[in-house]
Amino acid sequence: MNDASLWNEMPVLDIEALASFVAIAEQGSFSLASADLQCAPSSITMRIKKLEALLGVSLFDRRSRAVTLSKNGEILLVYAKSILSLSDEAVVAITRSPFCGLVRIGTTIDLSETLLPPILKTLSRKYPSITIDVMIAEWRDLVRQQGDRSVDIAVFSCIENDMASQGELVSAEPLVWAERLGGRARRQPRLPLALGCQPCELREIALALLGGQGWQYRLAYESVSPSLQRVAVLSDHAIAPLPLSFMTSEMREIPLGVDLPKLPLKEIRLLGGGSEAAEAVQIICDAIRQGCLLV
Repeated sequence: MNDASLWNEMPVLDIEALASFVAIAEQGSFSLASADLQCAPSSITMRIKKLEALLGVSLFDRRSRAVTLSKNGEILLVYAKSILSLSDEAVVAITRSPFCGLVRIGTTIDLSETLLPPILKTLSRKYPSITIDVMIAEWRDLVRQQGDRSVDIAVFSCIENDMASQGELVSAEPLVWAERLGGRARRQPRLPLALGCQPCELREIALALLGGQGWQYRLAYESVSPSLQRVAVLSDHAIAPLPLSFMTSEMREIPLGVDLPKLPLKEIRLLGGGSEAAEAVQIICDAIRQGCLLV
């Protein structure tokens, strides 16, 4: 058998499968890897199954509940990282993307924790000549800053209402009252709440709705970060109004029978990226739109 025949019989590793494998190994989770790569969890699972079938080995130790690499998985991880790095270098060297320059993005703190990180990671790999600066502010300030061109793009979350209907609506999801699964926080005499620090639109709406129904409550936890408000829920210290996408397997939506007031929708809106915008700005806006489909 000649060298050409041996080469033809050698399995060819798929770049997307390797990227999925590395993301799972680094994130320690299939679901986090899918968010990082901006693809459906089912796609990640299918890629790994095909990769394992191609190599004829298991890459993960499935006897453990945690995501743990097998011995073969640890070996592949070293090579996979090198292959992906070389692939990126080759693409940049050959294509030399014409898109370059500074793009300033303004966003709200919740989106800086959830929507933007995987988008920024993808953009930095695909368009290394584009420099992106991110600033965080309240949505009303972002609308003003995009209007006076202090930022090129404003992507922000706001509560569904007529006053907030500025920019392009790219996503909407329910807000729910969240509690720890099996928790007892809401059974306290005064409802313990985890809310954002002032100024916070959701805080104002939640308190107004509760007051309108005569609920007795106390502010048990205040933070500018929705992720930290979720920590208060997970520790059974408080309940909180949170986007449905923030829920974890250790949390649940408080049942309707408890008679907590119905919350409005959370919207994600985008300003920038119109036909007159620079190509780099349009590219980033398109990436944000695509990312919103996966949130």
